[in-house]
Amino acid sequence: MQKLQLGFKNSFYTLLLIIILLPMRSSAADDYTKLKNPTNITDLTTFVKKILDIVLTIGIPIIAIAIIYAGYLFVSSRGNEHELKNAKNAIVWTLIGAAIILGAWVLAQALGNSVDCLRDQPIHPENCK
Repeated sequence: MQKLQLGFKNSFYTLLLIIILLPMRSSAADDYTKLKNPTNITDLTTFVKKILDIVLTIGIPIIAIAIIYAGYLFVSSRGNEHELKNAKNAIVWTLIGAAIILGAWVLAQALGNSVDCLRDQPIHPENCK
């Protein structure tokens, strides 16, 4: 019985809160009708650059850790052919991943700057010479 009364009491307070706050929501409806961009990104090239900056920020430490781990695999293989092959594969695939990430960043920078310079009003005019 007490649980039922407690549930009724909580429901009553929730309904009272909604009734009090509802007029505030409708009086400020003009502020809620427009969507605001929280990222301040206005074009695709800036979006791609921001995404790649995040990928680089996360990817470079992971690449460094993977290279250190591959070095550990080389040291711990002690001449064992199978473990040495695994260590070589680890270093090769780590370097291939690093090349892909850094190559994507270089390509995005080059294409982004080229597209920016083709505009009537470039976002970064210092890159257009």
